[in-house]
Amino acid sequence: MAMHPDWALTDLRVAPRYGYRAVHFVTRPPKPVELQIRSTVQQIWAETSERFELRYEGVKYGRGPEYAPGLLQRLSDLLREFESTSLTRALLADRAALADALERIVVKLLRFFS
Repeated sequence: MAMHPDWALTDLRVAPRYGYRAVHFVTRPPKPVELQIRSTVQQIWAETSERFELRYEGVKYGRGPEYAPGLLQRLSDLLREFESTSLTRALLADRAALADALERIVVKLLRFFS
């Protein structure tokens, strides 16, 4: 991929941080700008981790209750597998249905750990 020399690329799909997967492009100073590119599934994971963060401060960075960081990592792994299936590719044609299905899963997880 050809990229402008004043931009830095971080591909967190290859090396996720605490389960977070996305691609970040960042311009260099004097006016740094960050552009985050995520799939629908990656966005849902990011929103879920934000909800966990409200309940367990620091969980997005590997802190919090002992089970929480591992749960987020496992959820990220499951979503990565889910995202790569043919069913998901079909569902992506109907993003609202995909978002609704994943939201129901997230709500159940949050209830379980509340």
